[in-house]
Amino acid sequence: MPNYHPLQTQSSILLKYGLLVHHFVFMTIACIITGFGAWMLLWANEYALFEYITQTFYYTSGRILLLTTSLLAALLALFGCCIINTESPKLLLTHTVLIMFLMAMSFGTTVCGFHLLNEVRFDLYKGLTTGITKYYGINQFMERNIQLTHVIDEIQLTFRCCGVSGERNSETSWYMYRNQSSWYFITNENVTTDSPPFVPESCCAYDSEWNNLRALEEAKTNFGNILDREACVGWKKISSSEIIAPRAVKPRNVTRTNRYLHERGCLTVVYSDFKHYALLLAGFGLGGCILMLIGFVLSSLLLWRIEYEQFLRITNLQDSSHKTRCHFTETSGFNSVDLGSREQAQSNSGEVNLNYTI
Repeated sequence: MPNYHPLQTQSSILLKYGLLVHHFVFMTIACIITGFGAWMLLWANEYALFEYITQTFYYTSGRILLLTTSLLAALLALFGCCIINTESPKLLLTHTVLIMFLMAMSFGTTVCGFHLLNEVRFDLYKGLTTGITKYYGINQFMERNIQLTHVIDEIQLTFRCCGVSGERNSETSWYMYRNQSSWYFITNENVTTDSPPFVPESCCAYDSEWNNLRALEEAKTNFGNILDREACVGWKKISSSEIIAPRAVKPRNVTRTNRYLHERGCLTVVYSDFKHYALLLAGFGLGGCILMLIGFVLSSLLLWRIEYEQFLRITNLQDSSHKTRCHFTETSGFNSVDLGSREQAQSNSGEVNLNYTI
């Protein structure tokens, strides 16, 4: 196993500290997004009711992915800050692979956000209209009708709305029940003239609507906390001189607000906030992808620099070792030649001396 040495070139050191700064910033942002994801999961759960209308789960999936990805990203950034100074290729490779995995999760959050935005803009209107006009309050022996009736009641009670969209003079808010819903026509099929109830009780205002969760829960379960049921559904005439919903034959003729009835359509109430949540999911997911892509590139470059410098170091050592061996061989050869010359000289000198002695 090769012995890796610390990075020595200036570009490599700058790259290492640049990655360290990136991870610190990324960890901070990931912690903020984790807090937002937890808030959406715990305190903005009522918007998940609309998933039963569209039969998709982009809102729930997006929230879970956002929270999970941001939490894991914060831990991964902390792990990256710890291993950068070790300059271990194995740890850096593991870190890089994990970044790719989290980048895929963050991209999934982005996809959920944009799909949810498309649903808020186009699909919710169609789904809620179909649910109210065709399935609400009828054939309660069918599971689909029971579920849709319960969900629409919960939506109208939770968001204090009635119908699909528009204000009190719109034909798609409270007036949709009287004008288009099967629930109203079946309820009054044996009656020759229009008669109440014109709207379901879930459209009614309940006691202490502001900051009173118990009142809301009671209204959801048995409508036992409604302010004035008769004035809400149209049994009682509130004013003799003014036209008030839901007794008005045409919504455009309404001249006064009925405080016992929620007159705004549900999509009009939730559209702005729901769209912002969808955009935040898409935006945070896309921002996370970009930050992770930057981290992936920096980690890959740092890993490449470590391996490249190690390659250069090993190559230089091999060249140095080869030169040393060549120098040693040449020096040994020269010594052998010198020794042979001296022996030959000594031999010649001995012969001369011998001859001289004789």
